[in-house]
Amino acid sequence: VIMDVPPKMHESFDAFKKYLQRVTGFFIVEDHVMNTTEGLIDQRFYYELSERATQQLLAVLRRAVSASYNPDLMLDMKIVVVLFCAAIKESGFPVTPLLDVLMELRESYQQLLLNQWSIKFKEILRKDNYIQMVIEDETQYQLLLRQFPLRIEATERLPFPRSLPYSESVPKIFLEIKEFAAVCAKFAKGLNVSKTEIDDMIRKPSNLLLTKTLKSDLVELTAAESETQLNFSQVNL
Repeated sequence: VIMDVPPKMHESFDAFKKYLQRVTGFFIVEDHVMNTTEGLIDQRFYYELSERATQQLLAVLRRAVSASYNPDLMLDMKIVVVLFCAAIKESGFPVTPLLDVLMELRESYQQLLLNQWSIKFKEILRKDNYIQMVIEDETQYQLLLRQFPLRIEATERLPFPRSLPYSESVPKIFLEIKEFAAVCAKFAKGLNVSKTEIDDMIRKPSNLLLTKTLKSDLVELTAAESETQLNFSQVNL
């Protein structure tokens, strides 16, 4: 049952769910047979079977996790794994190794998000003209503040139309960072975790987003701009 893995299970939530449903049935039936019959299955055989089955299942789940490239599917996979662990725990099967898979799933989920947001950042930076934003009136300014709540005292004393000390990419990237944190928090849904653990699920990948992903994208942009200017200078020469 465990080794009968559907093809491309990492791409189909339905296939992943049905697979774990079959495995759940296997564990529950084995437990029921041991507890309702005499001599058919002894406890030692039962636990050896459980250990082998768990190790095989771990290998299958890890392959599915490592091969998946869909964050939304990963969220669905997480819920199924949580329900599966709850079901077989009632039958006395060890679930701690399976819970480790959840941590691996979370790390893969966060890495996929980092990759996606890197693409978003690059697109925002590519489209920016790097000219100061100009706000025409108070209504437009208040709308901007709702999206990007940064007040600069010296700027607020200026009359309209008002030039801001940053270009359009700054508030856009700020909104993307907020969205990233919200999407990271989705992984905590359905898990029995503390607020501190939820904060960690948001803070750690968000720090990576700022210190690694965004930084790398800015360095790449700067390098590309420098190369363009160098080529332009060579043409002029």
